[in-house]
Amino acid sequence: MSSFKRNLKPNNPKPSTIELSDWLPPSHYNGVPTASTGIASLDDLLGGGLPISSSFLIDEDEDGGYGKLILRYSIAQGIVSKQHLIVVGSSLDEGGDPEKIIDRLIEGKVNRPE
Repeated sequence: MSSFKRNLKPNNPKPSTIELSDWLPPSHYNGVPTASTGIASLDDLLGGGLPISSSFLIDEDEDGGYGKLILRYSIAQGIVSKQHLIVVGSSLDEGGDPEKIIDRLIEGKVNRPE
């Protein structure tokens, strides 16, 4: 007999589930809520989008321009969906200032708290 036992009473209701809204569709693969990357074909490859509360690392070759394109579309989609975003930049990207990435995304359209 196992020494590990579930500490649930049989009359307890099932744990509450996350209520999905229109902008958090479930993944095609496992039903986890997802957020769109802003690029429909990439969302299809990812099973509907990025799983909520996950990290998405974008790396590009020196000669490629797709990394910045994916980054900008993902940020724009997050802003439109009113999601919380964290943008981390290095000294090699856009002068090392994440605000410059957002400023170039939508010139003057982003309201930032002062």
